[in-house]
Amino acid sequence: MDMHWLNTGTLFGFMALLGVAQSASAAVVHVPLARLPQAVTDALRLRFPGSEVIAADVDTIDGATAYRVAVRYGEHHLQVTLTLDGAIVEFNHHATVADLPAAVSNVLETMYPSYKCRKIEATVRVVGEREVTALYQIRLVTARKQVRKLAMTPHGHVIENERQETKGPDRRYM
Repeated sequence: MDMHWLNTGTLFGFMALLGVAQSASAAVVHVPLARLPQAVTDALRLRFPGSEVIAADVDTIDGATAYRVAVRYGEHHLQVTLTLDGAIVEFNHHATVADLPAAVSNVLETMYPSYKCRKIEATVRVVGEREVTALYQIRLVTARKQVRKLAMTPHGHVIENERQETKGPDRRYM
């Protein structure tokens, strides 16, 4: 699974994914909501009761075809990845600093004392009936005004750490 940043709060990243992104083997294809398989809509209704499907696409991920569906669930925006038969593989949702495990918070404070968090997104993997948070994607501003994008496991292992350029409206966070 590729680990690009998804902005579910504003759906900007997901809309970019719908319109621009391409998989290594096939292009992402928008799916009209009326054409989503019943198994997919049933799975979404069961796991996220009262949710509203906003957009959907079909893509090839790791050689398998999957649906990526943007969902509004209460006040939250999620991106849910499902198999063709409606099994939920993973979903992404916003998190707060208070939601971070102590190991992640400790690593962030050690690496970037006095950081300010811009956004946190948690990726939850689903295996059978178990849901496990597998990854935190974090954007923060350091005390030196650098914008950083990190991907970390719940145990505090840093998978990705890169500096982000700040242009235009992103400067408002500094």
